[in-house]
Amino acid sequence: MTTGPANRRRLGRPERRGGPPGRADRGGTRQHHEHSGGPRPLGLALANDQMAVGALHALASSGIRVLDDMVVTGFDGIPLGRTVRPALTTVRQPMARFGQEAVELLVARMTDRQRPSVARVLPARVTPRTSCGCAEG
Repeated sequence: MTTGPANRRRLGRPERRGGPPGRADRGGTRQHHEHSGGPRPLGLALANDQMAVGALHALASSGIRVLDDMVVTGFDGIPLGRTVRPALTTVRQPMARFGQEAVELLVARMTDRQRPSVARVLPARVTPRTSCGCAEG
């Protein structure tokens, strides 16, 4: 489904308005899609929760309604994500365990410089909150 002005009128939603084409707002997002005639994305998946919180603020200041117009998720699970509105959906990472694993690998490499590189995969868990349209869980 497209989210252009004609479709928004059909759904009974007001047209979106913003600044001039390509203008970067304080949050660093661009209003290009709205003015280019192209469809706006339905959601944003940001690299970390701080970026996602910034996107929530930038979207709100641009008149884009999170949940109605777009969904947002971050990646980290920082406490700030619980306090913003809407509460931020996130992918939680075991941060303390990341640190422990990194130190262990660094010490092992310092002890044996010929040691082959290793990759470790640690578990991550989705924490659904209202920014994705989910009930808080």
